Amino acid sequence: MCFSSEASFTATVLLTATGIINLKLNNEKILFPLACTPFLFALQQASEGFIWIGETHPGFPQTFAKLAMLLFLSFAFLFWPVWIPFATWYAEKEKDKKFILFMILCLGILVSLISLAIVPKNSFRAEIVNGNLHYGISSPFAVNVQMFTILYVLSILLPCIVSSLKGMKLFGSLVAISVAVSHFIYYETFTSVWCFFAALISVSLIVVILANGKEESEEAQNIKEKF
Repeated sequence: MCFSSEASFTATVLLTATGIINLKLNNEKILFPLACTPFLFALQQASEGFIWIGETHPGFPQTFAKLAMLLFLSFAFLFWPVWIPFATWYAEKEKDKKFILFMILCLGILVSLISLAIVPKNSFRAEIVNGNLHYGISSPFAVNVQMFTILYVLSILLPCIVSSLKGMKLFGSLVAISVAVSHFIYYETFTSVWCFFAALISVSLIVVILANGKEESEEAQNIKEKF
């Protein structure tokens, strides 16, 4: 499998359309962050599309390509470990689970802060390896890479497992599969490949919006019938 700027920009269009559909379907304020998630993935994929152009077209302004890379990596390492726990916590209604999700959100913030330690240690670079993008990033200070990866993945997957929202476990299962495939098949280019898979998987959030929106509509209808 080979990825490219065309693949990234196609994903951008698909995810933007998904975000628009989500917003049209959503009738609950608490689901708004989850509904917007495909838009954010679209922005990340667009940035990687420009990174591809920078790597394959020598005349492309390298300053712009570096800014695109900084945006992509900021999403990958700083944003997602916080946003997914936050969006899930924000949408949760069960008190006990909301507390657990808040603890996971704190873990995500910790992961993001650890990621910040990467910044002064790296002059970020991208290169094409086996048809995919590889980002030259060393481990942050004395942080164990494997332990950091485990904490990162847990901050993304645990909210899906804990959440009482219908459809979130499906989303989490797909993300878990994408992590395994990216790690064992595309290890050298894990960051790029996994973010691409995760972006496409966010399309399944339509199921979450539909399922929980429908539930809310039915509850509202039952209340009306009682009166």
